[in-house]
Amino acid sequence: MTSTNGQAGDRTASWTRPLRSHLSFIVIALLIATSAILIGLNFRQGRRAALASASQEMHIYSERIVDRYRSVFGSAALAVDIASSSEVVRHPEVEDQAALGRFLQQLLRSSDYIDGAYIGYPTGAFVHAVNIRNNLLWRAALSAPDNAAFATRIIAIDDQGQRTSRWEFLDKDARWLATTEPVPANYDPRTRPWYQSALQQSSLVSTAPYRMATTNEVGMTLARRHSAYGTIVIGADVLLGAIDAFLSTQLITPSAKIFVFDASNRLIASSDQMSAIEAECTDNCPSVRGEANPFVERTRAMITGIEPGDRGTRVLPIDGRDYLLVTSSITSTPLLEGGHIASIAPIADLTAASERLLNQGLLLSAGVLALGVLFAFLVASAMSRSLGAITGQAHGLQRFEFGETERVKSRITEISQLAAAVSAARETISTFGLYVPKELVRRIIESREFTGRIGHRQGVTALFSDIMDFTTICEKRSAEDVVEMLSDYFDLFSEVVQSHRGVIIQFSGDGVFALWNAPQPDELHIDRACLCALELEARIDAFNADQKKRGAPQFHTRIGLHTGTAVVGSVGAKDRFQFTAMGDAVNVASRLEGLNKQFKTTILVSGAVVAGAKSGFHFRPLGPVRAKGRRKEIEAFELCGAGEPGGLSQPGRGATIGSLSESSA
Repeated sequence: MTSTNGQAGDRTASWTRPLRSHLSFIVIALLIATSAILIGLNFRQGRRAALASASQEMHIYSERIVDRYRSVFGSAALAVDIASSSEVVRHPEVEDQAALGRFLQQLLRSSDYIDGAYIGYPTGAFVHAVNIRNNLLWRAALSAPDNAAFATRIIAIDDQGQRTSRWEFLDKDARWLATTEPVPANYDPRTRPWYQSALQQSSLVSTAPYRMATTNEVGMTLARRHSAYGTIVIGADVLLGAIDAFLSTQLITPSAKIFVFDASNRLIASSDQMSAIEAECTDNCPSVRGEANPFVERTRAMITGIEPGDRGTRVLPIDGRDYLLVTSSITSTPLLEGGHIASIAPIADLTAASERLLNQGLLLSAGVLALGVLFAFLVASAMSRSLGAITGQAHGLQRFEFGETERVKSRITEISQLAAAVSAARETISTFGLYVPKELVRRIIESREFTGRIGHRQGVTALFSDIMDFTTICEKRSAEDVVEMLSDYFDLFSEVVQSHRGVIIQFSGDGVFALWNAPQPDELHIDRACLCALELEARIDAFNADQKKRGAPQFHTRIGLHTGTAVVGSVGAKDRFQFTAMGDAVNVASRLEGLNKQFKTTILVSGAVVAGAKSGFHFRPLGPVRAKGRRKEIEAFELCGAGEPGGLSQPGRGATIGSLSESSA
């Protein structure tokens, strides 16, 4: 059980820390917890608000994109619709081709977004007008004259069925500039998707994005069959570069992307011109396209299940990053009816402001935390200093030290009350300490072996002293003078005994009873007692010299020393103990003190002291003497000095006088 308790005590002690450590830890923990909760909530709300704001802004951009799409394709669609009901396009014969060219040039002038306008006939004839001024790639491809603004390609069929193609160039005022020589042509409009799709429907049709054969630009064809002559098809090419360029200006963040899909989920426009890649794909391209750009395929997969008119917001993980995907169904323009606009942006970019606020909050929290830690440390240190001072006073009580102490002040009521209580206890114990041997009590507490009313036998060295003719001194002096002189004398006595690690057991009248080797063990107790007796003799001589100068009586003191076995312990009633030693060893020391009168000596020691001393002392043998009340004789010696020449030394005893003096300091 003792071992277990000891281990528990060790574990408890291992967790013991100063108050400032505990208080600082508590304050830091509270500040961190509070800051973490507040910052976490603010960041979560800020992130949610940022995503909601970004989603709303993306939807607004989607509406702008639809408006731009309507602007780009609306004028081209209107031009095609008008041309599909015109009588000018009825005959492709040679005499009408110039008129057809001018008519198509008017279509080009109606919209800046139309790259080319053309008419396909069921015979395979083809008339095609392009705007050189708006697209310089045509100038380079056709080697057009410098001032050419329009060019018209005419594919005609002769009587033998041979197909020839020639180009005519006109300036901005439609004046003829030049004509190329006819060359064989293999282009047949009847085989093209725009022609075939238009024949199958009465309404306007559009093709998937593709690369133009001559300029290699990405575009779409709008086509419609003639309202009266259903085998004649009018078409217009619209370049997607204008749409892509516009999309690139509608990005909510630099890393964002915008895709426009038609009703068949074909990519027709992209902010990063991915429509150009789709234009190059054949039927087996989806897998290749998905590998090249996962954004297109993942977005296409997400919008597949969206109902027309639906708007959705989703988080899309791509390549280890989370993206916010906002989709809007297109219902306001016939050309994109059933299509979707998808905006995708990295969530990290959208929440960058929130993260900056988070970092600022963390920095602010770190500053608050540092100030809190400093404040907690200062408060805890102040409390620790107050409690430390009180603890020091309490330890002083334990050691029976009652010197001057600084008054402990604190603004904390409990600490102030504790300081007042310790101060009152200190004054009380200090008062009662005047009536008990304080050094004895201190050593008893330190040794923790004599706290019960049970004595035990052990070797001790006892010292008794008495003032010669003290009764006569008392008769000649007032009681007040005697008490004052005796107090100074006892102060001297107590100081010397304590300096040699002895304890004063009792002041009895003018006599003193001191003890060594109890309550704390001391291997050199005999030597220390001898040195103490010699120093007492010297100090009392100096005391008497001072008394003589002041005309005060002198205290000639006789001392007896003996070492032997005694019963040492606390004796007395249940509510009051007295620590003492009893036995023959104590009685012999008392008798030796009285024999000084017979031998006219100051310090008498027994043969046991001489035999037990480990240092070199000067002993003068006086022979065996019989003490009052004791049948056995005592070998008496006068202690004359420490290591004086010619003295009785004890060789081989170990410690020297010098080393003993140092150890007693």
